[in-house]
Amino acid sequence: MTTNSFGVDIDGKGYMVLFPKIAVRSRMNHACKPSAITRFNATTLSNTATAFHDILPDEELTISYAEFGLPSTARQRSLRKWGFTCTCSLCSLPAPELAASDERRTRVSRLGKEVIELVTDGSREDLRTAAELYGEAVDAVREEGLVPHLGGHYQVLGQLWAAAGEVERGREWVRRGKVETEGFEGVWG
Repeated sequence: MTTNSFGVDIDGKGYMVLFPKIAVRSRMNHACKPSAITRFNATTLSNTATAFHDILPDEELTISYAEFGLPSTARQRSLRKWGFTCTCSLCSLPAPELAASDERRTRVSRLGKEVIELVTDGSREDLRTAAELYGEAVDAVREEGLVPHLGGHYQVLGQLWAAAGEVERGREWVRRGKVETEGFEGVWG
């Protein structure tokens, strides 16, 4: 339970649960840029793993034990509770590439905060600026390969453009978001 459990929320209450097929039989290890994501269903009390792409015969199926989008130092700090220092392909990048990855992840977080401030103010011009900034964040998310977030980000971007008065542009982003998440709807819907 200490190293293989998942934290889940059921009716607003947190629990630690063990899913043997995910934790033991499939032995999904951690990677900061994983090949799969798990999704808990509170109705069926099940946890499903979904791959982001076709898994090759010798490719390891991995999930992230840390919150997505964190820069390397925050990821390493978060992973200490599992008793290891991550050496996945992302964490093992040469220093300049790792720094670039950290900058993109930090930028996404910073832009998200700026967008929230602009949306709170709510003027049409602020909403346009928010959509432009969020577009930059989406580009960084895409470049960083944070696949499970793209569909949701596209939809938020569409809503921002629509709120800024560019309804057709907004619809196109929402449509792209739905297409991006189609593969996960059966699992998450």
